[in-house]
Amino acid sequence: MKKVKIFGKSIPLFALVAIAAITLVAASTIIYSNVVSVTIVEKPEPVPGYELTLAAPLEVYLGEAIPFTGSLTFEGNAAAGLEINIYETGDIIIPVATTTTLADGTFAVQYPNTLALDTYTFEATYLAPD
Repeated sequence: MKKVKIFGKSIPLFALVAIAAITLVAASTIIYSNVVSVTIVEKPEPVPGYELTLAAPLEVYLGEAIPFTGSLTFEGNAAAGLEINIYETGDIIIPVATTTTLADGTFAVQYPNTLALDTYTFEATYLAPD
């Protein structure tokens, strides 16, 4: 077994390696983030009578706006003048556009895309009265 002299003492080489590894770990500093709380809730059931649709092209070129279209009806009739919010959904939910339905219940909005090359999912919402 090889030995190394340190501070006048003969130490086996494997012990020196172990001491070095322990020293490196002990010298590390752990940085902690803030603490966050997340409440998991059930997704609400759709409100009877409302139907909300959202459409977008399957592909958009990098840097081009994403055109969203859709409609909102209540009991088969156009729901005019109501606010629609569009979100990017995924690991986090990010609001990307807000628009208002027209007299025929349809809506259209352009999202000025600054996203990277990837596939993204989006969802539209309408806050129905209680």
